[in-house]
Amino acid sequence: MTAPKTAIIAGTGSLPMILVQRCLEQRRPTLLLTFDDQDRPDLAKLVADQPHAYSCLSICKLTPFLEALKAFSAEELVFAGGIQRPSLWRLPSIDRAGWKLLQQLWRVWQSDNSLLTTLIAFFEQQGVQIVGAHSIAPEILLPAGNLTRWQPDPTALHSIKIGLDAAHAHGLKDKGQAVLVSGNTVIAYEDQRGTDAMLRRYKKQIQARRDVILVKACKPQQDVRVDLPSIGLKTVNRAIETGLIGIAAEAGHSCFLDAAAALQAADAGGIFIYGVQM
Repeated sequence: MTAPKTAIIAGTGSLPMILVQRCLEQRRPTLLLTFDDQDRPDLAKLVADQPHAYSCLSICKLTPFLEALKAFSAEELVFAGGIQRPSLWRLPSIDRAGWKLLQQLWRVWQSDNSLLTTLIAFFEQQGVQIVGAHSIAPEILLPAGNLTRWQPDPTALHSIKIGLDAAHAHGLKDKGQAVLVSGNTVIAYEDQRGTDAMLRRYKKQIQARRDVILVKACKPQQDVRVDLPSIGLKTVNRAIETGLIGIAAEAGHSCFLDAAAALQAADAGGIFIYGVQM
């Protein structure tokens, strides 16, 4: 069976590289698309001698983007990695196709979930099926149970449950996917600045309490094909630096990137990583 032609919108982080490597292994025809403020020469080099394509485009010039999808006859489209949302007030000149999409995005610009839903609908109208990164690389999904040498005790497991309930309620408001929980108390909620920014802001409180856990959960209304909660080596290193005792996330609904290195760092740093079976 011939693998479908797959276009990858490559953002920051290691996920685009993981997907490209899997596509090469699966002999999957692949089109890599990045934006001019996030050029990925590492990806371009990886596919240079392969029957694949790489294009770096302007985020404000949608016409070349759609033309590239059409010329490639893309059947699937994957969003991979972080993409910086540009300021509406600092956008350079936008082409006609870009304005058409911007009109749809304008009302939902501050809502992550609604923004992604609108983008998905737009691209599916172009005849391209949106698929999750985990459909190509299922090994990126966080497994269930304790994954590290260090284990959460009964008190920590109770805190994780409180954190998951809080993260789900927070996600319903489309504000973020993560919380910080200490004992029975949620001390912080993630906002649009992300998990790393939350950990930096609450570093002193985390170190003072010495029992804080990072808990991440998929938004209840979220399309699981895009923007799954993600943890990885960077998250683990930041957790150790700030004094967390562990990280918990939904098994099967969260991405665990650079897993081997992240687990090694967690074991060395004395924190647990726990996948919650929902």
